[in-house]
Amino acid sequence: DTGSFGDVNFPYITMGTQGKVSRRVQKTGRLITDLLAEEIEAKAREMRDFEEQREFWGNGFTTNSKQLLGVNYQMNNHTGQIVALTNTGTGVDLTLSKIDQAMDLVITGSPGVILTSRTGRRKINALLQSQQRFNDKIEVPGGFKVLSYNEVPILISTNIPDTLNISSGGTITSLTGGSCTAMFIVDLNQVVMSVLTELQVM
Repeated sequence: DTGSFGDVNFPYITMGTQGKVSRRVQKTGRLITDLLAEEIEAKAREMRDFEEQREFWGNGFTTNSKQLLGVNYQMNNHTGQIVALTNTGTGVDLTLSKIDQAMDLVITGSPGVILTSRTGRRKINALLQSQQRFNDKIEVPGGFKVLSYNEVPILISTNIPDTLNISSGGTITSLTGGSCTAMFIVDLNQVVMSVLTELQVM
C-alpha cells in the first residue's frame, strides 16, 4: 500500500473584551487601581464562562465558524455515543445502569471525567446513597476533592442547564424550554484544546 499525507489546519479563535470604570463608581472614594483590578477580574471570569459555554455547545445547534466544535456537537456527529433515558422527548429518572452503559461507550480508552450540572451530580449522589454505596471522593488537578463514581471524578458546570429539550433518541435540540439535564462522559486522553496565547491584560 502507498501512504499519503495532506495538510491539517488547526484554526485558532481570538476572544477579546474590554471593561471600564465609570465616573459614578470612581466617586465612591475607592482607589482607581482597586476598581480597575476588580473590573479586569470580572471580565476575565466573563471570558472564561463564555469559553466554557462554547466548549459544551459550540456549533451544537447552528453552524458558526467562529465557535469551537463543542462536546455536544462531537456527540451528535459520532453514531452510538448517546445514551437516552427514554424513547420519548420527556426525561425520566436516572439509573446507575444507564450511567454504566454510557461509560461503556468510551471504547478508545477509559472515562476520565463526568461533566454534568448540579442537578446531575445530585441525582448521582442520591442513587449512590439509596443503594447504601460509599460516596467516594477523588482528588483532581489543583488539589480539589470531588465526588466520583467508579473512580471517575464528577465535575459540575453552570453551563449545563436543567432546561434542555431532547429528542426521542436523546439528542439535545435546545438549551431552554425543557426539563432535562445532561451528563458528558469524556476520555481526557482524546481531548485536546491548545492555547496559542494566554489571556493578556492591556
